[in-house]
Amino acid sequence: REQGLAGSKLLNVRANPGTVGLGFGDGERSAALTADFSPAPDTAVLACGTALGGEEVVGWGAPSTTTVPAALSKSKMVPDDHILAELVSLRKVAESRRECPHDAHPCLAPTAGPHSSTAYWKLAALDAALTLSSSPADLTMTVAPELATQGGIVQALDLSLTGSGAAEYIATALGGDWCCWPLKAALGAAPREGRYDEEKVRCSNTLERLLTTEGRLRRNSFALVIGDLDGEPEEGALRAEYNASYRRRLLWELLTGLSCLAEGGTFVLRLGDTLTMFSMSLLYLLHRSFRHLCLFAPFASCPASNERFAVCLGAHPTPEALLAHLRTALEINNAITDAGEPGSRALGELLPVGELLNAPHFYQYVAGRTQLLAERQTRHLRYLRCETTGELCGAGVE
Repeated sequence: REQGLAGSKLLNVRANPGTVGLGFGDGERSAALTADFSPAPDTAVLACGTALGGEEVVGWGAPSTTTVPAALSKSKMVPDDHILAELVSLRKVAESRRECPHDAHPCLAPTAGPHSSTAYWKLAALDAALTLSSSPADLTMTVAPELATQGGIVQALDLSLTGSGAAEYIATALGGDWCCWPLKAALGAAPREGRYDEEKVRCSNTLERLLTTEGRLRRNSFALVIGDLDGEPEEGALRAEYNASYRRRLLWELLTGLSCLAEGGTFVLRLGDTLTMFSMSLLYLLHRSFRHLCLFAPFASCPASNERFAVCLGAHPTPEALLAHLRTALEINNAITDAGEPGSRALGELLPVGELLNAPHFYQYVAGRTQLLAERQTRHLRYLRCETTGELCGAGVE
């Protein structure tokens, strides 16, 4: 069947076993878990009833900082403490062994192939999962031709600093109807060592310079903005969410996306765990800034990792107060790094906790999906431990 953005281009994964390094080969060992090409847990979306207004944002005040806990043992996003405790234990073991090879049943995460970047396959899997033409809002990632076009060409923006897989997917799978601008092209040549300084790039001053002085990015002119899909999932014993560089990436990509997207556009953001109030508040901003939010893991994400994606469809007009709020949050987060406190202090939630807890449909959606993804990761980590040690997996592994 047709695959969303790709139109008539098919992502024929079942007809190509053992190819392109996606782990579709049959393999010789038996598996207690089976390879699954469906999104996890599914592609159910959360609809936004009321778009975020500028006065509401002003009433929140500036974000604050918080103390980083020694360990994250409880979360409102995973009500079952037993699941979280087992996940912490299994992640510690997996971290020391780096167990998942990404090329063995049941993992479908891409490792190699004709395309240079895993981001290519991640975007392809996201696009395939969101072919929802039977839904009332026709929630495909395909944007109406009249939206954010130049000469009939739909404009996309890839925010990766390391690879170009997302831009490659758009160029090869979509053909001449789309044009994808890599952020690297706007930034200019990388330093001699070949890597951009993320701290210098992902700051509000750089974004403003790109949007104004140099004019390499245009406000409200892109139909699709894709966050950096090339990096590795942020692991750790459930503490990586407090990492200042991780939060800087999320904040900067959200600020850039909301600044550059045309009304009705689509935004893709790669996340790690969604266990803290910071992550919950960031997802709430996405929920209120788009008509629909979908939080899930595509088959191209390793099921033993914490990687997941927020795909946001139908951008609302963004109030300037929200952009200013995100710039302030980004500056506070960067100041923590400058002060040498990233291990002890972290940016707190982006809005008052009461606002989050007074949105029951949002909370139920995010908490429900976070718990299901935690259960899925636990099953796969348990399976990998059994494969490595020869232990019996027991009834817990399906």
